[in-house]
Amino acid sequence: MAEILAQLRRQTNGAVTGAMEAHGVLWPLNYGVSVPAIRDVAAAYFPDHDLGKLLYRQQIRELRLAGIMIADPHSMKCEEIPFWADGVINSEVAEHISFLLSASDIIPEATRLWLTDDNQWLRYASVLSVTRRLLSGKVVPDTVIADLMTSSESQFAVDNRLLWRSFAAFLNALYRVSPSRGDAVMALAEKLKSDDSAAATYVLEELYF
Repeated sequence: MAEILAQLRRQTNGAVTGAMEAHGVLWPLNYGVSVPAIRDVAAAYFPDHDLGKLLYRQQIRELRLAGIMIADPHSMKCEEIPFWADGVINSEVAEHISFLLSASDIIPEATRLWLTDDNQWLRYASVLSVTRRLLSGKVVPDTVIADLMTSSESQFAVDNRLLWRSFAAFLNALYRVSPSRGDAVMALAEKLKSDDSAAATYVLEELYF
């Protein structure tokens, strides 16, 4: 871990740290290393699930993100779901953990728990992970789609445009890659038209079907 941190710290960028804080992406400790640079360092260690989990426990941004990139999605187990959930502290972690979750076999169990969690970033990660899996061409269990389709009211209750946008992206992806589910997507879109909330209005504006 010390060697990985040393490699990352060589690329410290205070300007990036300041920009992230200005946009509300907060970390206990952030060296401002770019994501491509973190990915380059992590690539030398992937896949190492135990190392990935060790790094993910750390409070340093670069180590946590590297941990996600090094962990093996095929080694993720249901009993690890609370462990991964604990580290999702902001939008950046949510976006990166969604890549890991989308490639794993625990996506049904994780999304079922996270979609209604009080932590809005877990909800965001769930929606992103399902969307990424759809767009990758991998099979998405019907139960996962059903859970997400019926969670719209829960997602809209949170004042979070990133979450709203991710839900719109999910509907767009589902309509595009799964024609058999098109009627259900259209039905939900019609339902949203009778909802005058800011969230419903925002999602409708993001739909392109």
